[in-house]
Amino acid sequence: TLDAQDGGYAETEARLLAPAGKTIQTIWSGRLDEDNRWNYDPTGKIGSPHRIHVDAAYRFLLSANGDHYLLQIVSRGNGYVEGDTYGSRTGTFTYRFLDGKYRLMGKHSQPRDIP
Repeated sequence: TLDAQDGGYAETEARLLAPAGKTIQTIWSGRLDEDNRWNYDPTGKIGSPHRIHVDAAYRFLLSANGDHYLLQIVSRGNGYVEGDTYGSRTGTFTYRFLDGKYRLMGKHSQPRDIP
């Protein structure tokens, strides 16, 4: 994981690496948490007017045919969804390994329990 802090904004990015021939490549990357608790401005004059706080966890599940694992990210919180659109980032995101990378299969609006 990589942690970054910049002027009151913090995030943790995770990368999943795997061998590919004689090299190692990134087969998935994503943000696991995000927080602007020291850098938001309710007036919107000098910073984001929205409080961002998102936490996520991951797990691997054996696929139905048993030939690979699915990667599932469970996210809870509020933040920017796309561009300047603010809203819930709570959900379960499921990725399938395809063509050398984990690719998003779908998002479920409700979080699923992680044991």
